[in-house]
Amino acid sequence: MERRLRACGYARHVTLNLHNHAGAAASAEFVVVGKQTTNVPVDLITQEGDLLSIESHAYGIKFEGRAVKSGEIEGTFEQGAFDLPLVLRRSAGRNS
Repeated sequence: MERRLRACGYARHVTLNLHNHAGAAASAEFVVVGKQTTNVPVDLITQEGDLLSIESHAYGIKFEGRAVKSGEIEGTFEQGAFDLPLVLRRSAGRNS
C-alpha cells in the first residue's frame, strides 16, 4: 500500500509492504522516499479487528489505522511529537 504525504514542506512517498507467512507472524516494512530512500524496519505489528498498529522502535515511528470498506487503511503516521493523517491505498497492479 502506498501514499504520498507532505511533511516539513517536502513531499514523501510512503510504501507499506505487508507480508503474511503461513504458520508464522506477519512482517512489514515502511519505505519512505523523500530526499533519500529510507527502509524503515518494523518490529511490532498488531491487529485487533479492523485496527492495525505498526511500529518501528528504531525510528520512533508508529502507524495506527483502520481498514475501511473501500479497502483503504485510514490512520495516523506518528514520529515523536509529529503526526499526520495518512490513508494507505493498494498499489495499482497489485492484487495481494
